Amino acid sequence: MLEDAGADGASFSILTTQSSLRQAQAMRQQLNSSGLSVEVEQVTSSTYWTRYEEGNYDTTISGSVGDPDPDQSLWNFYRKDGPWNWVNFQNDEAHELLAEQRRQLDRDERMATLQELEDLLISEVPHAYLSHQDDIGAARTEVNGFTHIPFMRPLETVSLSE
Repeated sequence: MLEDAGADGASFSILTTQSSLRQAQAMRQQLNSSGLSVEVEQVTSSTYWTRYEEGNYDTTISGSVGDPDPDQSLWNFYRKDGPWNWVNFQNDEAHELLAEQRRQLDRDERMATLQELEDLLISEVPHAYLSHQDDIGAARTEVNGFTHIPFMRPLETVSLSE
């Protein structure tokens, strides 16, 4: 596929910090074995975030966590003026679908709208999601009333026994 696309042997770098160096190295290894020429550029966190915000990189690894409601990530990343729209994704249809799913009260209608948006994002590829962070919760036997809800910490029902 790389040869067909005229990209065989293309080169670029992955901008990373120490915290995602291992993922960048794994990605480099996989991409290099497919016929690309990829280097890892490790920088300090302050340099990383400056360059990330400016878009001054070829590619990078950045993270996100799961959200209980898809709107929390989608709205911020893919709205034209979204605060985390670092890749400057500008798509009128996506922008309208984001607004539409916020107005929908019927769960099935909203789910259909979100699936349509997901299909659009998959076809446009503003980001490539490679992995998702696990959310691990644990509690000692003295902790009562803790319910693990991924990426949330509802502590109003928690109490400690002696």
